[in-house]
Amino acid sequence: MLLVLSDLHFEEERSDFIGAYGSAPPLTFSRNLDATFYQRCIALLARDIRRAKSQKLKIVLAGDIFDLHRSSLWFSRRGVDSRPYVDNRDVRRHADLERLILALLSRIGQEREVRKTLGILNLLLEGKYRVRPGGTVQDFPAQVQLEYIPGNHDRLANATPLIRKRVRELLGLPLSDEPFPCSIWDEEHRVRIRHGHEYDRHNFCENLMDIEHWDDIPATTYGKPCIGDFITVDIAARLPFLFRRLHGDATIVTDPILRTVYTRLLEFDDLRPQSAILDFLLTIPGMEEGTVWKVIEPVLRQIFDDIHANPFLRECLDDLDKKWRLDTIDAVQLFLDTRPWHNGILLNLAKSMASKLRNIDFDNGGPAEYALHEPTVRSGRARMVIAGHTHTPSVDLLKIDERGQQYYLDTGTWRRRIVSSPDRKAFGSIKSLTSLTVFSPSEFSDGAATSARAFSVWNGITRRWDDVLDV
Repeated sequence: MLLVLSDLHFEEERSDFIGAYGSAPPLTFSRNLDATFYQRCIALLARDIRRAKSQKLKIVLAGDIFDLHRSSLWFSRRGVDSRPYVDNRDVRRHADLERLILALLSRIGQEREVRKTLGILNLLLEGKYRVRPGGTVQDFPAQVQLEYIPGNHDRLANATPLIRKRVRELLGLPLSDEPFPCSIWDEEHRVRIRHGHEYDRHNFCENLMDIEHWDDIPATTYGKPCIGDFITVDIAARLPFLFRRLHGDATIVTDPILRTVYTRLLEFDDLRPQSAILDFLLTIPGMEEGTVWKVIEPVLRQIFDDIHANPFLRECLDDLDKKWRLDTIDAVQLFLDTRPWHNGILLNLAKSMASKLRNIDFDNGGPAEYALHEPTVRSGRARMVIAGHTHTPSVDLLKIDERGQQYYLDTGTWRRRIVSSPDRKAFGSIKSLTSLTVFSPSEFSDGAATSARAFSVWNGITRRWDDVLDV
């Protein structure tokens, strides 16, 4: 049996917390999913393994397991001017950067729910599990093997021997400094497994449609940074950091408006679609748009001042720019060149830019369109392509030939998600949990002679609220 999970996004949260001031309570916010959800998943998995009479379970953690981008530690260490959007090969040349990544991994592993979740995973690799939290330890009904491939948010997990050892230690894997694979081919199940950022031109340094041999993409290509790294770090993660520096912790925690806006800034990394960011920041129940804009405008002004001439950003934009036609990238470049925020950031201008960002999409269609061009799909060798990255679970038929059907399966995410109404005027919070299981012929057929394969996608979404609606 094969189980694929991705996008767990274990994060360092402590640096975003603000302590209590006077009678005002502390401001805490958790992005890491409660460990009990993983506990329940393993219990259900044990039940399925017994039913299928499986002898072994192969678990693939398909990227973005550790979120090495979403942390204010990148900005708060005195004397260290480091950013994660560097080539993996350059990390060893910068001792401060390697130490910061190792410290960040340790901080992530110390987060309460992450520590408990990793404990559950480590126990499973020892052949044990608990049916329920606090229950007695039982033997797991199959031999367990774990494999891990980095994604775009944990690309740096493959940067140096010391970092790779630390990642293996956290996951409970045998200690080694060998590089992690960038993708996995599973012959038994006829499955190609990727993280999926390869299908996203803004989060992978090459356009796969320009590469002939996808299965031989060198690790050096996977180790290169991209514009998505920059946006996540110097915009998404830096906004709340600058908000605190501008307004001050004591003021934020005691002022209801600032407190709410700061929480909103911590949340928006979970927003889907991310192009709705401005709508999300400005549309806070019970607050006027102008009131919210007044407290975030100076932060945005600082962001734009800091990034408008950044050489890495400019190089990425030039690389993405389609020279033969005007597009969204041209609008962003013009915005950065003319620096209109020096005359006061106009709200209408910001809304115009946000509407243009909605048009940014995959260059050659969605992930399934990319998967259709996978060499193992074209040759008929792969029955399935499994990837994550989008945080949106899906099952797409790629094609049917004389050998059967071929599918693209998106593994979704295990984290909190902010979802938007169609008009982008309302936003809700849900917890999303998606696991994808692939069965071999013997497991699927109850021992009968057959070449059939099967997959099962479990997509759990949970939401609890306390208000009572009168009907």
